[in-house]
Order: sequence, then structure tokens, then C-alpha cells
Amino acid sequence: MQIRPYTSADLRPVVTLFTETVHRVNSKDYSPEQIAVWAPRDENWTRWQNRFNGLRTLIAEINGRMAGFAAFTGQGYLDFLFVHHEEQRRGVARALLGEVEAQLRALGIRRATTHASITARPFFESMGYIMLEQRWFEKDGVMLTNFSMDKDLGSR
Repeated sequence: MQIRPYTSADLRPVVTLFTETVHRVNSKDYSPEQIAVWAPRDENWTRWQNRFNGLRTLIAEINGRMAGFAAFTGQGYLDFLFVHHEEQRRGVARALLGEVEAQLRALGIRRATTHASITARPFFESMGYIMLEQRWFEKDGVMLTNFSMDKDLGSR
């Protein structure tokens, strides 16, 4: 597996990977209505491009194929961590998160935070993240839930 920086040419493959992962993996924990508003299939490319412009994004590749990606802020917030539905449980998320945390430590960031889905919460807990609270929020008239989590980067 190779982890490399995101380039603008990655935008469509990243958004496709995100959308397909939510529809194929997260759908076991969320209703069809929740999935539809979380990851609509009619993408607004300008909105996505603007979203990634403000993030540091890493791409994981296996044999030249995108296996996953992580996107985070320089302040320690992990906004995205998604793995291709065919690459689940093969160490991709662990490798990406390890690299994100290493880069945050190098920046002097002492705490990583995220809002983990129901699906991702057990993974983050296994990586040392602590659940702070369950959050409920509305998106396009549909209620969704996730979990505010964080990790002290001084501990490994």
C-alpha cells in the first residue's frame, strides 16, 4: 500500500469512493433516507472542490488503485476517513489514520478530533479515540447521528 498526497485529479475518484462507501457500507447502520442526504449521487463538483481546498488529504493506493482517503485540518480535525467497499478490513483505514496522526504530531497538534459515524465508531475506539457525545443533526430535513470523538496524540 502506498499513501500519497491528494491532487486535484483525485477529486472525482475521491467523491465516487465516498459516495459508494456510504451507500454500500454505512447503509447497514443508516436508513435509505439518511444515506440519500448524506451521500447524494448527483454531485456538486464545485462544492466538493471547495471542501477539499481547505483540507489536507491523503490517498491510499493498492496496486495503483485508490483504496481509501483521509482528509483533515491542520488543527487536528479529521473530516473524512473512507475506505473503498472492496478494501474493508485490510488495514487501509489504520494506515491512513496512522499517517494523519503522524502529520498532526509533526505540526505540534496534541489532540485529534472527529465526528464518527455509527459504522466507524468501533474502528476509532480500537484506535484509541474516546467517545465524547452522540450528536443528532438535520440535513435536508432528515435527522442523522454521529459521535464526537477525540484522541490525545501524546499517547500512542
